Amino acid sequence: GPKNHLFLAHELAIRDVRVWLERAAQSRAGHTLERWEDGVEAHIDLERNRPPRVVRPDAWFTYRFEKRVLVGLVELDRGTERGGVRWQEKIAAYGALFETGRLKEVTGYQKARILVVTPNAARRDALANLIQNTVSGGFAERFWLMEHSCLEQPEMTREVWRVPGSLQLRSLLTPELLKGETS
Repeated sequence: GPKNHLFLAHELAIRDVRVWLERAAQSRAGHTLERWEDGVEAHIDLERNRPPRVVRPDAWFTYRFEKRVLVGLVELDRGTERGGVRWQEKIAAYGALFETGRLKEVTGYQKARILVVTPNAARRDALANLIQNTVSGGFAERFWLMEHSCLEQPEMTREVWRVPGSLQLRSLLTPELLKGETS
């Protein structure tokens, strides 16, 4: 069972993400949360001999909308860790995941977004800056950050997500993407 209140709060917040996805899917025809893995079932062995050897998202999912699929790797950040060491380890593990091709082997898809849910906008922005300063190239654009309170409204087209390197908030599923006008 839960070891302490921080563990329990973290586990409940992960479930909040799943409920948000389920409610968002129910609100639109042709949308469904096809797969949800959390806890140790969400961990992905990178099948390599050097670190990092495993990537440990809090959860991952496949969300179908019409003929398209969004794959999300969920990180629930409660702002309890100080410094950036743990996040640098996570970033390195995700980088290895995309380099090894294991994402497609495990999920069936090549692309995914790393969805980070934070306790507030200040933490969201601090993590976005840390990610931007840690990674090079377009890899930072795989990280999408949102504050936890945005889960109260189950709408995937709301502009509440921050991508490192941009101050403009974006929607997870744009109206154009929903209509099939863009890939």
